[in-house]
Amino acid sequence: MASGDPVVQFFGEIPPGSGNANPDLYEGGSTPPEIIPVWDFNDSTASYLYYKARLHGYGNSGLTCRIFWKASTATSSQCRWLLAIRRIADDAEDMDSSHSWDDNGVSADVPTTLGWVSYDSITFTNGADMDSWVDGEFAIIRIGRDPTHGDDGMSGDAAATSPAVWTRGLHQQIATGEWGFHHNTVQYLDFLAYLHGYDGGGLYVRIIFTCPHFPATDEVTWACRMRRIADDAEDMDTSHTYTSGGGTAVTVPDVQGEVKHATITLSDGSTIDNWSDQELAVVRVYRNATDLGDDHDDPAHLLGVLIEEQ
Repeated sequence: MASGDPVVQFFGEIPPGSGNANPDLYEGGSTPPEIIPVWDFNDSTASYLYYKARLHGYGNSGLTCRIFWKASTATSSQCRWLLAIRRIADDAEDMDSSHSWDDNGVSADVPTTLGWVSYDSITFTNGADMDSWVDGEFAIIRIGRDPTHGDDGMSGDAAATSPAVWTRGLHQQIATGEWGFHHNTVQYLDFLAYLHGYDGGGLYVRIIFTCPHFPATDEVTWACRMRRIADDAEDMDTSHTYTSGGGTAVTVPDVQGEVKHATITLSDGSTIDNWSDQELAVVRVYRNATDLGDDHDDPAHLLGVLIEEQ
C-alpha cells in the first residue's frame, strides 16, 4: 500500500483492569445534540485503553497514528499522549506474562477553544519501535495519557475518540445493528466517520434497511446530513445547522425479510459541509417521515450505512 494508507484493523476496545480510561458520551451543541462516545483520560494519574488490532497490507515503512481528542474544561497548556504496541506472534507471545510497554508520545497543544477537536500524531519506525509487529499479525495497542509528564499541565479530562485513522473510513460500513425509525416523527442517528482516500468527486451514502410490513407501493424517505470536524476549527459545543446534504424516497421491500439499499448522492463542497480527506465528521442519517413522498405508515429498520466515493 502507499504511504498514508490505513493498515491497521481494529477489533474492539478493552479497558485495563486498573488505571483505565472511563467511557463517556460527549453531547454536542446542535438540536438535536450530537452524542459521541469518547474515553476520558484524567489529569491526576496515568490512564490507559487497549485495542485489539491486526496489521494488514503493511509495507514495512513505519506507522503513524492520529489521535482525535478534545479537552473537557481546559483551553491552554499541553496534554501528553502515549502509544505502545504489544505484538502477538503466532505460538510465540506468552500473554500470561508481563509485557514491558515501550511508549512513544506527543505533547499536544490544548485547543484554545473549548469545543474544538484536535488532531495529533504519534509515529513508529519499523522494527523494535513497534515491537517488531509484522503484516498479518495481531497485537494489543495501548493508548494513554501521562499527566505526571513535565509537559502535561492540562487540568481536567482529555476526551479521545477511537483512533479511526488506522481503520478504513471510505468504502466501509460505518454503522451496524438494527435501528427502528417511526413513521409519524423525524428521528435521527449520528455516526462519527473519517474520510480517507477521497479525491473530491462527491459521495454516495447507501442506506441499508428493511421493513416489518411491506405494502409494495409504499415509499420511505431517507436523508443524510454532515457536520465537518476540522482540526482545531469546529466548535462542537455550538449549534450546527444541518441544512446541507440530500435525501431519496425508495419503495419498501415487497417480501418479508428482504433488505433494500437506498442511495443518496452528495456532491462535493457545501453539500457535505466541505468535508475533506483525512478529516472527521458527524454523519447524521434520518428518516424524513414528514416528507410527502414517505407514505409508509409503519417503522423502517436501519441495518447499516455505507459511504462510497462517486
